[in-house]
Amino acid sequence: MNTVAERFIELCIIERRRALTQEEVRELNEALDYLENLEWEKSKLKNLSYMAHLTNDIEWQHEICAKLDRLQRY
Repeated sequence: MNTVAERFIELCIIERRRALTQEEVRELNEALDYLENLEWEKSKLKNLSYMAHLTNDIEWQHEICAKLDRLQRY
């Protein structure tokens, strides 16, 4: 699992038990922004991959899938 996602989950769990410090709130917001951007990028690449499939552009689809694979490792 992604280190940022792990920290985000950890902070969410901590927040259920006590109020977060200002530093923890900042971390939580930064992690959420990062994860949101990551998901948008994955979604964009999946849609582009589908477009490549529809146009039968195999080379483009392979390029997109390689980018998607790299993103999913993080």
